[in-house]
Amino acid sequence: MALTSVSTSLWGMEYSVHTLPASMAREIQHVFPDLNLADMLIVPTCQQADYDLVRTGEKIDVEKDRLLERFMAWSQCICSKLQAQGYWCDYIDPCSGLPMIQQGTNNVYPEVEGLSVLLGFKTQNAGCCKVHSSGWLVTD
Repeated sequence: MALTSVSTSLWGMEYSVHTLPASMAREIQHVFPDLNLADMLIVPTCQQADYDLVRTGEKIDVEKDRLLERFMAWSQCICSKLQAQGYWCDYIDPCSGLPMIQQGTNNVYPEVEGLSVLLGFKTQNAGCCKVHSSGWLVTD
């Protein structure tokens, strides 16, 4: 259940806040096995790319790095602020699907499934991967 509508941060990150849906609880418990999920909130994030990231090439690699660096900086900032107020917080490395703060598990967060469940995104096959379609138009 969404507690907020989708907003855009000053960092260019689209985000919303959701209670943990029962359909995702088992997967989340595998990622965070020692955590009580009773009051867990999930904050899915998206950012618009300047290029179609399914393509390949140097400019695509540079764009992926730019988006990853922005996500990591934003996530570190948000987690630091929440932890300073006494809250538990973690974020998922988009490259590995693993938690960045609470380490010690090799269970991957299902990011594409999470966006489908939480935001209703449709998925498409892109080779061996599933990707979501956000509706953003990217022109190269």
